[in-house]
Amino acid sequence: MREIEAIAPNLGDQMYLYRVTPGFADPPLCTIHELETVYTIDHLANFHEILDLRQAARAKAEREVRRRQQDARDRRGRR
Repeated sequence: MREIEAIAPNLGDQMYLYRVTPGFADPPLCTIHELETVYTIDHLANFHEILDLRQAARAKAEREVRRRQQDARDRRGRR
C-alpha cells in the first residue's frame, strides 16, 4: 500500500479504484475518453460483466491446470 501511496498520494483510501476497469483492462475494452463521452452507464455495466466473466474463466483455467498438475504428480508417485 505504501508503494501505491508514493506513486499516487491523492488516491487515499479509495481502494475501489484498484479494481480492473474497462479502460485499464488488458486489453482495454475502451479508452477513458470513450468512457467519459461515448458510453452509457448500461455499457459500463456490460463492460464490468465482461471483466467478471474473464476473471471467472481465468480462475477456472488456473484450477484446471493445478488439477492436471496434481494428477500428473499422483501418477508419477504410483509408479
